Amino acid sequence: MTAVQEVEPPMLLDEAATRIGQACRAHARVFELLGRASTMAGPAPLLVSLHLSSRAHGAAAEAFADRLPVSASLPLERYDVEPAAAIAAALDALDGALASGVADAVAEVYLRTVLPALSSAHGAHRARTRPWCDAPVVAVLEAVERQLAADRAHFAQLLGTGASS
Repeated sequence: MTAVQEVEPPMLLDEAATRIGQACRAHARVFELLGRASTMAGPAPLLVSLHLSSRAHGAAAEAFADRLPVSASLPLERYDVEPAAAIAAALDALDGALASGVADAVAEVYLRTVLPALSSAHGAHRARTRPWCDAPVVAVLEAVERQLAADRAHFAQLLGTGASS
């Protein structure tokens, strides 16, 4: 007898658009916060890394915005929504670190709090997105997940933590 594997149903258009809107808003906020952090006093390699990561999050926000469904029945402003609670808390922590004025503190919060929260949310989103239904969204999620993994490895090395998870 073959075991039956339960699979969650794919998301409906409204839920998918909400998640895309949340991702767009979250990455736009990281773009803003890391961009501000890159102008702080600190070691040049760290500031350049914050700047480059900021730009990558700006590109991710644009890529997610381009994936919002276009339909007369789905007004875009409906999906300009706050990120999920875990990501909102991570962004608040990043904003708090920015207020400290210490670039290393910002990078540490980015590595330990923001990157894991975004990775978790995108992984859950991708798990419910079917490639045959919305391949462009899957492509954006996979590209962003690769960037997040690269940032984890880079910032772990830069901060000397030796941990990339």
